[in-house]
Amino acid sequence: MKQAVRAAFVFGLFAVIALGVTAEICAADDAHDVTKLPTVFAEKVTGPRLSGLKAAFVKQAEVWEEGCQSQRKLREAFDVASDAWAQMEMFRSGPLSRQSRQERIFYWPDPRNAISRGLNALLSGSGEEGLKPEEIAGASVAVQGLPVLERLLYGGRGSVDEKATLTARQCAVGTSIARNLRTIATNALAEWTAPETGDLEKIKSASAKPDEAKEAAAAVLGDIATGIRLVEDRKMPPIYGGKGVVPNPKSAESWRSKRSERDIALNLEALAAALKVVEPFAPEAAAAANEKLADAAAALAGPPDPNRAVTIIAAINNAKYYVIDVLPGELGLTLGFNSMDGD
Repeated sequence: MKQAVRAAFVFGLFAVIALGVTAEICAADDAHDVTKLPTVFAEKVTGPRLSGLKAAFVKQAEVWEEGCQSQRKLREAFDVASDAWAQMEMFRSGPLSRQSRQERIFYWPDPRNAISRGLNALLSGSGEEGLKPEEIAGASVAVQGLPVLERLLYGGRGSVDEKATLTARQCAVGTSIARNLRTIATNALAEWTAPETGDLEKIKSASAKPDEAKEAAAAVLGDIATGIRLVEDRKMPPIYGGKGVVPNPKSAESWRSKRSERDIALNLEALAAALKVVEPFAPEAAAAANEKLADAAAALAGPPDPNRAVTIIAAINNAKYYVIDVLPGELGLTLGFNSMDGD
């Protein structure tokens, strides 16, 4: 039953992308003019997901502010917020690239256990000590975001005691972190939508300047490439292993809340949506890349079998090939530095 539900979830996501995004974009004039790509991408991908992130983080903060009597409600709000982040994190340009917002929202990987150490330090205080908004915002990025809330709600070992309640200090820390996340997302969206000076207006203005528009289009492609590499190089090995890598599920992101594979599924959905926007501008390579992402999603949603991991790894690797080695040529762009180069 769980496999069937998961399969329906993944295939439903890809169906929405295919029926919704493509239908709107293909009707546009000058569909193959790559200078139009950044504006379409901003309006169809980045903007809606950034708005969704803010809405989810606002709701999460409200639930924490209502009190910590029901951990079930807190976990539900955490899942909604985590879903919104998984659908946004692939796109690293714009306001989330500033003020360390990416790392503050979701600090991972954490090889030195900075999150747990930082959380323990916060919990050692009393009352509201060290929890003012400016104190949290100025603290280590490791203790500002979703992984801290995950530890509070699911424990260090990922176990849930439905009868347990949070202490007053745990509730105060969680509320402060949730408020911090709300502020981060609110400020990011404000920078995106600001009249004249906002990221969206700058992208629209650049569309009239071919050189700037192509630079912005290259940034779009760079975001997609970085997202695929993030999934392949960081998120998949702890779960599925790979060449010279032994699986270690407890080093995967969000393992305590049992979200590791769900996060990847949502990441693939976001990348598929992005490639659907690109497809009218580079039909063959974008469609081929999305076909491989669909193969990965199908294997991810399918029942466990000895070949499942190999199928997922191969499909993501093939999608990466089309995005990095083929798409730039079809679009007439140069894929330059991205945020995972040099890692």
